[in-house]
Amino acid sequence: MALLAGIGCGAPLRAWWPTAEEPPSVPAPISSADNPFRIPAESQAPAAAPLRAAPRTAELSVIHVKAPSRRAPLLEAVWSHLREDLLGSDAYRHLMSNGIRVGKGHADEWDAIRAIIDGIPDCRVNMGEPVNLPAMFPLDLELDLEPRDQTIFFLDRFGVLSGATWPASRNVLRVAYGFDPQDHQAVQLVVTPQVRQQATGRRWVRTDVGLSQVTTHQGRGYGELAVAVTLRPGEFLVLAPNERAVLSGLIGRAFLREVLADEAFDSMLFIRPAIADATSGQ
Repeated sequence: MALLAGIGCGAPLRAWWPTAEEPPSVPAPISSADNPFRIPAESQAPAAAPLRAAPRTAELSVIHVKAPSRRAPLLEAVWSHLREDLLGSDAYRHLMSNGIRVGKGHADEWDAIRAIIDGIPDCRVNMGEPVNLPAMFPLDLELDLEPRDQTIFFLDRFGVLSGATWPASRNVLRVAYGFDPQDHQAVQLVVTPQVRQQATGRRWVRTDVGLSQVTTHQGRGYGELAVAVTLRPGEFLVLAPNERAVLSGLIGRAFLREVLADEAFDSMLFIRPAIADATSGQ
């Protein structure tokens, strides 16, 4: 997996998974030190911050966990530390019907979550460096090392199943955020699944700090499955497959389950925005 941002260039900011020529080493457990998902002890009760103009940027931190599918009962324990009522019932059911499970956690629960993940045998964990982005500028989380031929099926809100074949394509989660106009400490986060083929050019995107260019691609964005949530300081979004992801070709399986060395792995992604300002209470 790679984090891609279009500011300045289209090269990966950090490659999370080694190439085929670089076999993965045994991953280290999630460290509790310097972890953006954990609130340091001295920050547990921050002093009230004075009112000021809305901040202009936020840092996005992402942790990608890949656990063997046969270990799913162990990974299920993480959900006891998450809330799943962050979306409306219709949006939640629509995502679930497509094999996607969504939750929200808080840094206060991170040590317990970390202990569960560290206790899962053969689990692979990768954490990229936090990326500072202006509001409304997209960050791309690439889920594939190489392009592949794939057929993806999708259930719309009326229960109609449709599908398409995408030769030489990659799966991407596009992440963007804005600031909540009613709460200067809250971030409005949107995550949209996209399937992409070759690049077609570039376009301009208006952000809080001016115009920037992003690369455009052939493919499709599944805006119907975009996850839009409001997160306050310390909160993070979690994406994972559910039991329907066993269905071949369903979008939840295509994006969040893969086969590595002849073994099926389920992905769990933790995405935390933190306002790059003292008022965030990080």
